[in-house]
Amino acid sequence: MTIALTLLAASIAFAQSEPDLIEGKSLLSGCLAKTACSDYITGILGENMAEYGFALQFDPIATGALAGKGNGLVTEIHTDTVALGEGNDASKRLLIPPFIPRIAVGYQYGSFTYDNPYPQLAFGAFLLPPIRILDDGVLFSTGAHVGAAMPLVEHVIWGSLELDVSWAHVGAPLVGTEAQLSQLAPLEPFLEEGATKCPEIAAGCLDSFDQSAVTIRAGMSVEPFAGAFFYSRVGAAILRQRLFVVYDRTTWGVGGVQPQMQFGGGFRAGDKYQMSMGMSVANKPSYLSTNDSRLMAKFVTTFSFRFGHARYWERNEEED
Repeated sequence: MTIALTLLAASIAFAQSEPDLIEGKSLLSGCLAKTACSDYITGILGENMAEYGFALQFDPIATGALAGKGNGLVTEIHTDTVALGEGNDASKRLLIPPFIPRIAVGYQYGSFTYDNPYPQLAFGAFLLPPIRILDDGVLFSTGAHVGAAMPLVEHVIWGSLELDVSWAHVGAPLVGTEAQLSQLAPLEPFLEEGATKCPEIAAGCLDSFDQSAVTIRAGMSVEPFAGAFFYSRVGAAILRQRLFVVYDRTTWGVGGVQPQMQFGGGFRAGDKYQMSMGMSVANKPSYLSTNDSRLMAKFVTTFSFRFGHARYWERNEEED
């Protein structure tokens, strides 16, 4: 509980910043000088960074220490949805895949003996290989994690602490070219001549989004009977996000701490297989939103196979 409150306090004290122009001179300076138009365009930029970055973060389940119990190598197919809900005027025209699949590999040690519980340790890595989206676009993410879990009430209630780092890249018309921006009514009067011609830069007509994240989580799980579990976690992600806008060759940045929460459950089939489903929720400040919503949410599903040995407390009964 103390760790969870500390993470919450840090998230509030160092909340994510507003989108900031960190490189280049915007051709939308006329828009940025008007409060209503400035709020509109920075809201779109900030929300796109927040939602794509949130979808590309990784929440370890089977390869982590809280939900994974056993020894040895574990592989996991991990699928996240994109942020749920209707997109803004720019993002809803993009046909980005609704699901983001990843492959994760982890190694675990512990869980508990057949007689006495002892801590579970785990570390692993995940990868979304570069995949093509929107014809010439690309989507990529990777990262690593480490964690430990301890039994709080015999073998039924567990607590955990986790740390992970991740990197993500999206190349796609997240904001768009001059022709696409002209379709956004509030911006049309402010578009200027001299916008970048796509062939002049290596990225073509693609905007570029990059994110690095360090996330700390504290969690708790309940295993009411052997083979089933329910989990919840709270955490804070320290983010560095950069969005290169091809229209005027500007780079925008967002940084700070994003509070998060995950919850869900799953079951284990024998010693080798584990399946789970859950949801991840994160805060979205008003200046990173184009509507009244202050939360982002996504569904998470996993399927894993264990090469080592699982440790379930029902074995106590089997051995007696």
